[in-house]
Amino acid sequence: MRAKASVLLACFIIWMLPAEARAEVKLNASCSKLNDVVSIKKQVFNCRNTTVGPKWKLLFSNRKINSYEKTKLIAYSEIQTALEKDMSKNIELKYWVSKYFPKELEKQYKSQVELTNKLMGSFFTKPEVVNIYLYTEKDSEFLNSYPIFSNSWDLKDRERWFGEWAKGIGRQHNLGLAAFYSEYPSGTWQGHAGLIVHSSATPRSLRRYAIQVMPHEYFHVAQDYYFRTKWEDFLREKGKLNLNGMDVYDSYFPPIFREGSANTISFALASQTPESYLSLYKYFIDEKKQQTEINLFAKLKTVKSTQETLSSMEFRRKNNQAHEASYSMGQLVFEWLIAEYGFDAYRKLIVNQLVGDDFEDNLKESVGLTLPELYAKAAPHLIAAFK
Repeated sequence: MRAKASVLLACFIIWMLPAEARAEVKLNASCSKLNDVVSIKKQVFNCRNTTVGPKWKLLFSNRKINSYEKTKLIAYSEIQTALEKDMSKNIELKYWVSKYFPKELEKQYKSQVELTNKLMGSFFTKPEVVNIYLYTEKDSEFLNSYPIFSNSWDLKDRERWFGEWAKGIGRQHNLGLAAFYSEYPSGTWQGHAGLIVHSSATPRSLRRYAIQVMPHEYFHVAQDYYFRTKWEDFLREKGKLNLNGMDVYDSYFPPIFREGSANTISFALASQTPESYLSLYKYFIDEKKQQTEINLFAKLKTVKSTQETLSSMEFRRKNNQAHEASYSMGQLVFEWLIAEYGFDAYRKLIVNQLVGDDFEDNLKESVGLTLPELYAKAAPHLIAAFK
């Protein structure tokens, strides 16, 4: 009887294990949870789609990964899977390139744009024109006179950067130039994305994570696509036209979502391999840790303090560090969300941007979470990043 009971117990324990643990995980073996990541001994496998169904593919040999890295790799795999569907047919590109723009960087950024198209096209409901702008400090006079680039905030920001560049300072940075879906030319809605580099820049002279700026700015086009054409009428219907414009905007598109999730996507699109994705993130977060002027990073110690910190960043007008901190903290929040709920759940957040009375209503509709729940559940991922 004891022997029989032991056998039954063993069978029960095996049955209680996750399906992937019961199945043999090895190269090209079948798997059931697409984009899952499993670490066995010193090998890391990723469940990827193939022409004959989902199969285990080897990501890394001779190394282990922790739970933080596993989350990152699942999110990366989710984004890469969405990219592979290739919906670039929905986009007609128009390039606007300065004669001063470095040729090596022009080739690199055009290649990035072509890759990003595959994902971006999946957000559009019909074929769209997207304008891509590549300019330098030598184009200052033209940029200042061109209507789409000549608002006062852009002028002031460019003047500051161009002044520093003239002194040889900060040339390792590239700058976002356009990042919106806009009615320009008049009566025509189109996408606009681009950047500026110093005319002497090369891929090697730019900071390491400058590589993600182009897809980051481009992704804002997708975000704009689902609200920009309806925004004024929407505010009028909601009776919010007379409220503080920045606060209303942030209530629907808080910085961690607007900038942070654009970073989640752009870092994945800028990384050629899973290893380079982990490495690029590490470099970026290590730099953030050195920004002692942003004290929000130092508060990421416990779930409660992280939850409170994220909550304090919802409105830029109330927290002057929210915008800068949102790029790194927000990208980790939505990396966790994509890993946990899948890329399709994140896509719903983009489509549903005007659902309800604020971003939390969108989050509830799209993912089934409240903001406090999102902050609390994603908190361990942020803590691990900044630990």
